[in-house]
Amino acid sequence: MPARQADAIILRTYPLREADRIVSFFTRQYGKCRGVSRGARRPQSGFGAALEPLTQVQVSFFERPNRDLVAIDRCEVVRSMLATHAGGYESAVILGYIAELAERLLPEHQVNDAAFRLLVAVLAGLQAGVPPWLALLYDLYWMVRLEGFLPDLAHCQVCGRALAAEEEAAFGPGIEGVACRGCRPAGGSRLSGGGRAWALVFAKTPLAAIAPAGWETGAQAADLRLLLHQRVEAHLEQRMQSWKLLQEL
Repeated sequence: MPARQADAIILRTYPLREADRIVSFFTRQYGKCRGVSRGARRPQSGFGAALEPLTQVQVSFFERPNRDLVAIDRCEVVRSMLATHAGGYESAVILGYIAELAERLLPEHQVNDAAFRLLVAVLAGLQAGVPPWLALLYDLYWMVRLEGFLPDLAHCQVCGRALAAEEEAAFGPGIEGVACRGCRPAGGSRLSGGGRAWALVFAKTPLAAIAPAGWETGAQAADLRLLLHQRVEAHLEQRMQSWKLLQEL
């Protein structure tokens, strides 16, 4: 069978035997795939840094009869995120969350050009100096939206009332969207008008065009980040491992 060529982003790798790796990679043409890279763990491997998470590559692979894993022939680096990883522990944790989010949400062998373009834009933005906390929330917002479970942030889910532009809302157990103050659920968390406003910005503005001021830490729109993350875990029905590390920053 001839080799398939694809634009891809490496999501995760696992050791296999003494010298090989299992690689999860998201391709523009074939969706998310998993494959074996023979000899990738050897010091003189030809794969080099091409299998680092969130590296954008040109990948060549073969499908094998009656096998779930493809055979990865080669990877050529298009965009490396090693410099961003080297930016410190905070940047590494944020990149880890972005990679895990894609790994968990994207189904195998399902083409999703919009999600691929999103990841490329986020990685390009990070390389161009977009603050990592801004890139993370932008990615999280659009991944939730593209996968179809972004809640309505403009209306109270309980009474149906339209919320004013700067009105505070709440989210939490028992509701999939947000609630006004009068309908706030017990144990619910606060969503500021500013957090809701940022969702509108992300919906209408390319990442590269968003002003970076205020995104030096994770304080900006932390309530929106929590709401979206909770929707992800409710959708997955399991915890994301990188969230605990993100919360500790």
